Order: sequence, then C-alpha cells, then structure tokens
Amino acid sequence: MHKGANLSTIYKTKMKGIIFDLDGVLIDSKENMSFAWSMVRRQCNINIPFENYFTEIGKPFKDILHILGIPEISFTKVEEVYDCYANASCNKITVYDGVKQTLELLKKSYLIGIVTSKPKERTDLILNQLPLFDFVSCPSDHLNGKPSPDQMLYTLKKLKLAPSDAVYVGDMETDYECANAAGVKFIHARYGYGEVKCKHKIERLLDLPKLLD
Repeated sequence: MHKGANLSTIYKTKMKGIIFDLDGVLIDSKENMSFAWSMVRRQCNINIPFENYFTEIGKPFKDILHILGIPEISFTKVEEVYDCYANASCNKITVYDGVKQTLELLKKSYLIGIVTSKPKERTDLILNQLPLFDFVSCPSDHLNGKPSPDQMLYTLKKLKLAPSDAVYVGDMETDYECANAAGVKFIHARYGYGEVKCKHKIERLLDLPKLLD
C-alpha cells in the first residue's frame, strides 16, 4: 500500500464502484469448505487432502476438480455432495469483524458489488446477513469464471461503471488476474487466504475507506 496516498490521489480519479470477492475477503468460510470436502472424500472415495483443494479456491469448482486430477465422470456427483454439505453447514461461516459497518459506510458513497466463484444458492444464504449489494455475480453457464474477466465485465455493465472507475478487493492470485484482465484496479486483502504481489493492500477491511478516500 502506498503510504500517505490514497487511490484517488494516485490515479487522479475518484472510484465510483467497489467490487468484492466473497471468501477470504468478507467471510471466513474455510471451516465450511473443509467439512464439505471431508464429505466428498468419504462419499466419493476420493483421497485428495483438503489442503490440495484449498490451494485452488477462487477458481470455478469444476476447474479445481480438473486440476486435482479427479475423473470428469465423477464431477457431477462430487459437486452434488459438496454443495449439499456446504449449503447445510453455512453456520460454519463467519463474517469478518468490521465488514458490515465498513460496507454500510461505503454504500453511502459508492456502488458496491460482488464477483465470486461461489454458487448462487450458497451465496444467497450467506448474503442474508449482508443485504447491502447493488449487484452480485456468481458462476453461470454464460460467463467464464475467474481468472477470466467475464464476471467482472458483466458486473461493471450491470452497475454502469467503466473499468477505470472501479476497484476489486480480493485475496487470491485468480482475483488479481481477473481484475487485471478487466482493466480494474486491485486491492489485496492480506488477511485472506492467498498471497498476491500487487501495489495496494489492506490488513483488514476497516482500512479500506481510508485507502479509497
């Protein structure tokens, strides 16, 4: 992060929209994911450790399965088992400290959205706690998932924002690649799940308004 300078000063323009990743940025869902993956291992006879799965999060689920070497014939069953137990155990997901108050503050001055690789049903369950967003993009058959810029560009279109007017807050390399491909500025949530080499970083979401003003 540039000390003594915010994004408006650095880029000589005020941001109009703030777009967020979900896992590792607004919520801590690692326990939920670990539980769902443990049920996949048990019910689908898969011996791949959760740590291997977790390294790839942020990408579309089927892309992760492909990377892990799971046979394509098993994709449907694996996804069904994972989604069933992940949806049923949303109580294992926690919202990070300061998220709600930060979002409420930002919403007064910015359009706010989400671009996530999490499926819509589970995203909706989670966002019942945070009904603050102007637009939420989840994976679909019509949009390639991250690191493709498709979801980001679709979100910008829905929010009527130019890429130069928006910033994406994420925690994984796939988030960074997605933002770059869409021409959107990126802020790394260092408290999240991944390491990213980039200019702008925050140690907690509460620090975001100061970086933007």
